[in-house]
Amino acid sequence: MKVNFSVDINDTEELKSVIKTLLEILEINRKYPSVEEMNLTVRALNSLKNYGIKSSRDLVKLRFEDLLAVPNLGRKCINEIESSLKDFDLKLSGR
Repeated sequence: MKVNFSVDINDTEELKSVIKTLLEILEINRKYPSVEEMNLTVRALNSLKNYGIKSSRDLVKLRFEDLLAVPNLGRKCINEIESSLKDFDLKLSGR
């Protein structure tokens, strides 16, 4: 992710606003790790990435049944994904 800001460092209010925005971005990224950060097996990781799922934010929008449609992703991998999501206090939709 790339974020560019043009800020007058003498403008305290503008600087506070930019800092607040950056902190919000960091909080969102901390809460929703990428699939690489989820400690998944190579099979689960590659299946998700090949399907276009890049972060846990993408995963929490999906249901167990949705993941069954992902090529090469069986119930065992989906259970592994659910377990990893729990480590981040997240879960699949409808669970």
